[in-house]
Amino acid sequence: LMSMTGPTGHGKSAVALEMNRAVATGAQFGPFGVTRGRCLYLAGENPDDVRARCVAMREGMSEADLQAIQLHFLPATFPMEELIDRVIGMANAVGPFDMITVDTMAAFFGGDDDNHNVQAGHYARVLRRLTEIEGHPAVIVPAHPVKAASKFTLLPRGGGAFLNEVDGNLTIWSDDLVTTTLSHAGKLRGPGFAPISFELKVSTPAALVDVNGRQMPTVLARHVPEEQALINRLEAVSFEDLLMRDIRLHDVSPIRDRAERLGASKSAMHRAVISCKNQELIRDNGRGLGLELTPKGKRELDGKAAGDQGHQPVESFD
Repeated sequence: LMSMTGPTGHGKSAVALEMNRAVATGAQFGPFGVTRGRCLYLAGENPDDVRARCVAMREGMSEADLQAIQLHFLPATFPMEELIDRVIGMANAVGPFDMITVDTMAAFFGGDDDNHNVQAGHYARVLRRLTEIEGHPAVIVPAHPVKAASKFTLLPRGGGAFLNEVDGNLTIWSDDLVTTTLSHAGKLRGPGFAPISFELKVSTPAALVDVNGRQMPTVLARHVPEEQALINRLEAVSFEDLLMRDIRLHDVSPIRDRAERLGASKSAMHRAVISCKNQELIRDNGRGLGLELTPKGKRELDGKAAGDQGHQPVESFD
């Protein structure tokens, strides 16, 4: 029984679905080989988002994988205590499960205060019962972190009681919303592992359209080697600097125009805007499509400009 803790937007569901795809097809997961097994994904927080990601995931799979994949879904928001008998019924109907994903911890919580130690501990013990059904599946529980969490304090809500009951706490953190990292913190029974990087790739599959027939974007996680992940992070930081300079020159501008000026895609521009907002470097200025630098953003941009000037060649003297 493992929690997988990360802030909203950092790729918890994307990585969880990639993990399910790997197990359900027997494909590689990051640097690790995988034993193929039957998976159940409990989609509680946003079933439509999970459906959209699955449409995109299917488009990149071979016909053989599509025929052989053993991945089942159950959209629900019932308290887990009320749902276990239904899960047991599914296991009896389709065969034993090897992995169950409970997305998210909050969506299936049956108490009235997920920060209450006693309630959180009881909930973890209810989740433990999933590991005891036929097949003895591994259970992965994407979870929101405690308030004001940083990349070094990614612990699931619920205090120590929940953490005491699980076998480990995986973590998901993205510095730039382009690359996210799977690691662990707080607790892990057994050997640890080096952080695994995934690119959060925007996909617009032909089959994913809205009611007006327009293609819709969604996000998938794809493993990238650590060297490429480092390049992605450096490029994202540089792109954020370019965005901030563009905002200083063009405070009101559509995303598409900014993307064209900077030679980027709209999706990359959108990610950069979100990342800069999350870092409190920019904010909406209340004028439609307008953005402005925050005082923090101005200081950072001015500091980098001064640093660039400081590296100009200077006349030497004895």
